[in-house]
Amino acid sequence: MSKPPRSRVIRLADAQAGIPGPAGERAVMVLQRGTLDVALGLRQQTPHAQDEIYFIIHGRGVLIHDSKRDRFQSGDLLFVVRRHVRRF
Repeated sequence: MSKPPRSRVIRLADAQAGIPGPAGERAVMVLQRGTLDVALGLRQQTPHAQDEIYFIIHGRGVLIHDSKRDRFQSGDLLFVVRRHVRRF
């Protein structure tokens, strides 16, 4: 049995090639290790059991959270606390 790699490069182009998925999925999981999940794309916007970060690759928008509206754009990193209600 081979061991999974401990380190790796995740290429954006390779991840993007998996979207949409076979059933029309709008996101692809690119890494799962322990309690860490890394996905590329748009996932269901419901509170999750894990803290979340979003790295904005392209575009801009507004994160609505804590009765605030924070603008974001390409290159920004968003952090959302687990079980926290937010919208984009």
